Amino acid sequence: MMNVLTGLLFMGFNEATLEPHIRKFYLQPSIVGLFFLVSGGCYAIGTLCWGHMSDKVPHSRVPLLVSSFICVLALLFIGPVPFIPLDTSIWLVILCQVFIGIGSAGKLVAGYNSSLTNAISRGFPNDATTMAVITGVFSAVLAIGGFVGPSLGGVLLDNIGYENGTCVLLGLEMTILFLNVAHIFWYNLCRRRDVSDDMVPIVAAD
Repeated sequence: MMNVLTGLLFMGFNEATLEPHIRKFYLQPSIVGLFFLVSGGCYAIGTLCWGHMSDKVPHSRVPLLVSSFICVLALLFIGPVPFIPLDTSIWLVILCQVFIGIGSAGKLVAGYNSSLTNAISRGFPNDATTMAVITGVFSAVLAIGGFVGPSLGGVLLDNIGYENGTCVLLGLEMTILFLNVAHIFWYNLCRRRDVSDDMVPIVAAD
């Protein structure tokens, strides 16, 4: 659910701060609208692709890892961040809009699927009740992310500027990426330990 939260948080941040960021290019309002169309369109297409991938590999943690890495790339170069010696360009912003749409879609779709499969693997029944609980938590997290994203974006933009503001979100996403990697290693370690325990022969007591 942290992946879901940050996925929508980044979308909200982008919607609230992108126009002031690209105002320096003196674009017409219709052109500025196309920037948002890029991220929204990639998000819509991305949800279909990530959903198909989740159906094929329902227990895989790789989609969460990949989508988190894509968001890291977007946050690195959309400003870009101050420690990268690049100037802001229209094409770089457009490319990062693609990354934001695809990465956020993966975090939401794979995050929901991972939450559901994890709940079932821990003993919850595979029925409508469990799906309703997961969907309720998912909807609550979406609402929190939709509120925090634009609000945080406005505060960061007013106080430290766009480039430094993306550094804050980059640090948050790097933390999520680290947790995703740690979770994958922990899951594989536990699974190997369970397999090893199952292979130990049971010796009957005399």
